[in-house]
Amino acid sequence: MRFNRMATGTVPKWALIFPMLFVIAGILIGAVNIHWKIQNDTFMKTAVPVQATCTRVWTTVSTDSDGDETVAYHADIAYEYQGSEYFASGFSVTSSEREGSIITVYINPDTPEDARQEYGNIEFIFALCFSGVFTVIGLFVFVTLLKASRKPKIKVNEPWEM
Repeated sequence: MRFNRMATGTVPKWALIFPMLFVIAGILIGAVNIHWKIQNDTFMKTAVPVQATCTRVWTTVSTDSDGDETVAYHADIAYEYQGSEYFASGFSVTSSEREGSIITVYINPDTPEDARQEYGNIEFIFALCFSGVFTVIGLFVFVTLLKASRKPKIKVNEPWEM
């Protein structure tokens, strides 16, 4: 009688931690994104649109590992609500905005200093897809490594199978 060993089980159990980090990161990104979306939807139910004037427009430039640059445009704004003037900083704007440009922001009528831009569905869907990809890749790698780390099964070859 001869013993035939199938899979050798060479993957250590600690290697399962890495794909679980992907799963946890994906779930956290998704949960935070859903939380932001719920907060924004709640805010927008009572928000009042106001016209704000860009008081300062500036850019930030980031460079990725390939040397490609991404330019983001930001603005400080001033707006008036019920006879009082308010200021806010760091709003995202398009490249066409200049000092003096008018943009629409949304404020909480109870606390007018709380000004926000509308959180679009595109950002929500993108972040949700991103978190889903992280989670699926992590689960796939986890299951694959789990199968590879199992103890080998011993199969007994019968004399007529030799």
